[in-house]
Order: sequence, then C-alpha cells, then structure tokens
Amino acid sequence: MEKKLVNFRLPVDLINKLDELAKETGKNRTQLIEEAIECLYSSKTESKAEIELLERQNQQLQQALQGFQIALQGKDELLKEREERIKELKETIEILKEKQKDGKSFWKFWK
Repeated sequence: MEKKLVNFRLPVDLINKLDELAKETGKNRTQLIEEAIECLYSSKTESKAEIELLERQNQQLQQALQGFQIALQGKDELLKEREERIKELKETIEILKEKQKDGKSFWKFWK
C-alpha cells in the first residue's frame, strides 16, 4: 500500500494517550491512527447499512399497519351491520310476542 506523509496538529493530551496506547500495544503512532481511522470508517459503513435495514423494516411495518387499519375499518362496519340486524331481530321478537298475547299463533302472523 502506498503511503503519504501527512502533518497535522493534535492536542497534547491526545498525543499522550496515543503514546500510552503505543506502549501498551507495541504499535507505533501511525499504526494506531490507521486502525482508528479504519475502525471509524467501517463503523460508519456498518451504521449506514443498519440504518438502511431499519428503514426497510419500518416501511414493511407501515404497510402491515395500514393493512390492519383497513381490516379494523371492515370489522367496525361488520359490527355495525350486526348491531342493526340484532335490533331488527329484537323488534321482530317483540312483534311476535305481542301477536302471541293477542291469542294468535305466530305462524299466522307470517301469512
């Protein structure tokens, strides 16, 4: 790999930390800075991939949620129809009870 000399300034405390790490690991400053940059770059790339994955999952969840909302709307309509049907049946039962009180058989009511 081709290398190029680069000069830059760092705070003294960072240089001290860099030298301490170099002593502990047996690596020189350049190696440590290369590793740090590679680590930052790869974590940025991994973070970008994770964000893209989360965005795709979010889209899928949004679609599923829309499907559930549509299903719930249909359920509400069915419940409303059911309640109306129950009301009609109760009214029919009341009519049949009234006819039965009058002494007429309910089957005559239907004629």
